[in-house]
Amino acid sequence: MQIKCEYCGSYIDEHDEFCKQCGAVNANFKRSTDGTPKTITELKIWYENRNLPPKEVTRFFIGEDYKGPRAFGIYEQNGEFIVYKNKDDGTRAERYRGKDEAYAVNEIYLKLKSEILNQKAHNLNNKNGYGGATSANQNDKVFSIGRIALPIFFFLVVGINIIAFVGSSIKRAKDAPYAGNYYKYEDHIYYCNSYVDDDWYWYDDYSRDYLPVNIPAEMYNDIQNYKFSEYDKWDSSIVKFEDSSTGHYVETINDSSDSDYSWDSSDSWDSDFSDWDSDW
Repeated sequence: MQIKCEYCGSYIDEHDEFCKQCGAVNANFKRSTDGTPKTITELKIWYENRNLPPKEVTRFFIGEDYKGPRAFGIYEQNGEFIVYKNKDDGTRAERYRGKDEAYAVNEIYLKLKSEILNQKAHNLNNKNGYGGATSANQNDKVFSIGRIALPIFFFLVVGINIIAFVGSSIKRAKDAPYAGNYYKYEDHIYYCNSYVDDDWYWYDDYSRDYLPVNIPAEMYNDIQNYKFSEYDKWDSSIVKFEDSSTGHYVETINDSSDSDYSWDSSDSWDSDFSDWDSDW
């Protein structure tokens, strides 16, 4: 439903947090608190917080009009939100096209959750050995090879874990000084929410909100020089991260229980097990 902005009189959607004409806050806006993404930005954050593999692996292109085969996606164009699936042969089936962003996001959100569970089930079957019986001779061969390979595998795993632990410790030591702080780079404000590299947000002047972003390498390599200090003048038009829509949403999903859809780094995502022939 369209309503009037109390400040400039322009018509805005009741679901808009800010007036697109003057930037004033919509007093009728009701923030979602159930942890379910309602916007493309929120869906991106949900995706990243589940530690899911890159989009090239999962084949979910959020906020992108991807043209290649084997893809699920959602993007906005001329005020419309399009949810699509590119099939195995490259043909596209549109799931939704319209102006209701929350509805469009929910369509792709439910599909993503379904695919996560599908991949988890596939990984579980592989771990449990569901894939055919072996003969006695084959078992003997496997046992013989195992007696040799197992000690080697054990030392490799221990060595990798030691290296990972040391690397993680070094990274935490490097990141600790700037976790949860603001940074200024080329006149843009950035915010770091945690020790994770991808938990960076860039302030978008148009939406007056923070969007997930990978910071430039130059900034990361010399991070302390870009730290926002008490001597820097804060622009009063910039919303603090913790007061922003994204900030509230991140806090909500961090407090919610959604572990069934969090991705284990030891699992593998194989898109061959997705159905690429149907329309959805």
